[in-house]
Amino acid sequence: MPNTLKSQVVLILGASSGIGQATAIMATNTGATVIAAARREERLLEMQTRLRTDGVALAIGKADGDNLDDVTALVTGVIAEHGRIDIAVYACGTNSPERAMKVMPPATWNHILQTTLTGAFYFSHALLPHMR
Repeated sequence: MPNTLKSQVVLILGASSGIGQATAIMATNTGATVIAAARREERLLEMQTRLRTDGVALAIGKADGDNLDDVTALVTGVIAEHGRIDIAVYACGTNSPERAMKVMPPATWNHILQTTLTGAFYFSHALLPHMR
């Protein structure tokens, strides 16, 4: 039996590049209704246009994973439009040329934690009531 996400509503935050983008493309190609979100809307628009030329629909949303208001509005909007979220993927991350411990200032460390840990908490916090 082939794997399929047909009829599943999939929300991916951090979908403008890397693992998030690859997951969004894979999910659309297996029949899911995908909402790809990220802070870099121009990259989402490029992906949406590229997929549309292949006959694949992709919904997009602008949201910064480390902004609680953005994440809450994103989840609320998806629920309002689709009635549910079946699969949620948090793929937000950040990179810095100052990532080596010997040169990393505390501000860079805090930004990395805000994006990867606090953002994942915000996403889970917004999703949990709807997915339970």
